[in-house]
Amino acid sequence: YILTGASRAGEDFQVVLYRLDSAGNTVWSRDYGGPLDDGGFSVVETADGGFIIAGKSARNGDGDDAYLVKTDPEGIVEVEEGLLPSRLSPRRLIAIPNPFWGSCLLSPEGPLFRIYDLGGKLVYKGYGPQVGEGLKPGVYFVKASGYAPLMITKLR
Repeated sequence: YILTGASRAGEDFQVVLYRLDSAGNTVWSRDYGGPLDDGGFSVVETADGGFIIAGKSARNGDGDDAYLVKTDPEGIVEVEEGLLPSRLSPRRLIAIPNPFWGSCLLSPEGPLFRIYDLGGKLVYKGYGPQVGEGLKPGVYFVKASGYAPLMITKLR
């Protein structure tokens, strides 16, 4: 099993990634991020056995930015970068279901949704709430003005 979130590092928080065995015991854990508050929101296993973590980072000291970490199977960083930098609010987007097959519903309804692939390319722009019908299987990031980014996964 794999789990992400935030762990306290002094007075700040770091993104944390835990690898657990079938009994729930920690096999290993890794911390990522800069000197200010960071946190992981979602993690998926990649085809190479590594992991991609989507979260937030306050490393620049000017509000929160979307944050992406790609690791190898042991949690060692391969790619670490800010993605879609913008001031984020604590409001969260919701995707139901996630992962999804054909399409998913995004909530709240109303804001303009932008969906990006892992390379940061814009692949969808619209108002929803139903999205994803034209997307190929894969992992995507959803951004809506005033909301924290959300990672969604299309299975088929």
